Amino acid sequence: MPILLNWATLMVASPASFIYRYSFYLILSLPLLFMITLMQINNNKINKQIGKIVGEDTEE
Repeated sequence: MPILLNWATLMVASPASFIYRYSFYLILSLPLLFMITLMQINNNKINKQIGKIVGEDTEE
């Protein structure tokens, strides 16, 4: 969320000719965003597996 707010402020405040100079932080934050996405995908898979295990235990 902070990156999106910073990007919106950048779009309003900076002239179009200097947009790449001021948006370099977006390039630097890409590895972090990629890692967060992978962690969320992994957590969803783990939660589904736990749900299957718990569901099997409650049926017996």
